[in-house]
Amino acid sequence: MLALLVPAAMSAQAPAAPPVTPPGGTTFPAGEINDNRRAAGTLRDGVLTLRLVVQWSAWTLNSRTARDLPMLAFAEEGKAPTIPGPVLRAPVGTRVRVSIRNPLADLTVTVRGLSPHDSDARDSLVVGPRTTVDHEFVAGAEGTYYYWGSISQASTPQLRFGYDSQLNGAFIIDGPSARRDDRIFLISLFSDSANPNGSFRIDREFWAINGRSWPETERLEYALGDSISWRVLNPSADTHPMHLHGFYFRVDAKGGSGRDSIYRAGDERMVVTEMLRPGTTMQMTWSPDRPGGWIFHCHMTVHLLPHGELAGQPVASHDHDDPQRHTELGMAGLIIAVDVHDAAGRRAAPVTPRRQLRLVINSDSLPTDSSRRFAFVLQEGDREPARDSLPVPGSRLVLHRGEPTAITVVNRSGEPASIHWHGIELDSYYDGVVGIGGMPGSRTPAIMPSDSFQVHMTVPRSGSFMYHTHFDDVRQQINGLYAPITVIEPGTGLDATHDLSLMIANTRGFGVALNGSRTPAPVILRAGDTYRLRIANITTANPGLVTLLVRDGAPVEWKALAKDGFDLPAAHATTRLARQPVSNGEIYDFEVTVPEPGAMTFEVRSGAGAIFVSLPIRVIP
Repeated sequence: MLALLVPAAMSAQAPAAPPVTPPGGTTFPAGEINDNRRAAGTLRDGVLTLRLVVQWSAWTLNSRTARDLPMLAFAEEGKAPTIPGPVLRAPVGTRVRVSIRNPLADLTVTVRGLSPHDSDARDSLVVGPRTTVDHEFVAGAEGTYYYWGSISQASTPQLRFGYDSQLNGAFIIDGPSARRDDRIFLISLFSDSANPNGSFRIDREFWAINGRSWPETERLEYALGDSISWRVLNPSADTHPMHLHGFYFRVDAKGGSGRDSIYRAGDERMVVTEMLRPGTTMQMTWSPDRPGGWIFHCHMTVHLLPHGELAGQPVASHDHDDPQRHTELGMAGLIIAVDVHDAAGRRAAPVTPRRQLRLVINSDSLPTDSSRRFAFVLQEGDREPARDSLPVPGSRLVLHRGEPTAITVVNRSGEPASIHWHGIELDSYYDGVVGIGGMPGSRTPAIMPSDSFQVHMTVPRSGSFMYHTHFDDVRQQINGLYAPITVIEPGTGLDATHDLSLMIANTRGFGVALNGSRTPAPVILRAGDTYRLRIANITTANPGLVTLLVRDGAPVEWKALAKDGFDLPAAHATTRLARQPVSNGEIYDFEVTVPEPGAMTFEVRSGAGAIFVSLPIRVIP
């Protein structure tokens, strides 16, 4: 059995949780779940007035596994506590008057984030036991922000894991053209922790979006062609690469450290996955052009585990009574489901595929293995791959833009399976989310052992993508179920000697590997030639990786081409030093021309600079 890694932000250096015990023998009021759709306070004559109270509550984020957890929460004076806290929302220039009352006899609460956000004005309010603090400022800079509280004197929100971890609330400052039909999603974490001998240990962790954990998060409904605007806030303790199935979304703004950067028209990026570091925010826009069921989720796969499967615990099979409901019964955490309706009831007309592929899911094990290995193997010719054929990564699929293609997936693994075609714009039924994809009455099935499932796709753009398991995600993925997809222009071929796929993944022991190896064999390049590097991070628990192309101890230069298979706008398609952070579920394309013979390395490092994997490169004349 394998053990999960402790998430990056919760390293051994993390401070011990504050020695706080909720009052015994007390029944706390239920913490109401806040969907962030109603602004709090009173806005009158250019002044927003809001009175907040900090109090204990009983939080139920999942009725099956996490009920009535004692938790500190914000409330509007005279109202029930809410998780997340009340939404502050006001136009630029509004005078904001906030009072914060702390009725608790034994706790001091420090509140941050209630500031103009256009300057370094006061950003820390210390509210002692049984006191009230009044605060006033003018909302100065348009953007997506949040306020947060701490009982441990934490300097940043990501240092809170315990009873103060839900002291968060959205703070939106609207500009003249701001939309008011947007949705606000706040990510939070609570960790049960023990502190034997003063050390920090995670026992369980619970991830939530707007106070709920999947499958009890809100189910969203939209119509074809809707213009959808979301604000995603991450005042939690870890990085979250947020991934939208089936569609690209436009990143309109990114914020952090009390500032928000709103991109100019034409400078926005189109992505399917965007990394949100602790303490950051994002505003995004997208529009569905295909009906069906989809999901938006964190691609740090350990954040989707059922509650209780954590650091130091085995990676177990998510067996349950109904594999056809695996997404609901075998997953939890940071997932939102989205149903897109077509009022006319239209469905995509079937297209006769011009190309037929056969993909086999293999599984086998060696005598020394503690768990089974898996692999995707593309069948060549009429003979099925040998059962002990287990390439890692799996077979690279090379598709042509605009070519109708059918892929028959044959499951020889001995357990249910599903495949998500990451970044590919295809019909919902084939997207790989069991029980959610497809339409009512025709939902995406699990591919059962010894059965098959035919996927249809006509990929509308050339670029770099990948495919991976979406069933028992962590266990099947670390054991081999992932592989790259390269989509090229019609009538062209792939020169694999000058087109390099570089997939970063976790090993079976949760190390970091490049193309399946901790010590990859050297690559030979030719001086003067130009190469395309397709870099993808499909790890389950390493969101802060950094990649570099190095010569003589320093990064060379490369040209940025694409993100998640979408060509970059001119403002981002620049020649730069060859250093790129790559989070879970992100894919980057670069072009590099090697000027002269010599030695180079492609490195995968931690955010702190430690080398995980180094690929030797020999440049020959």
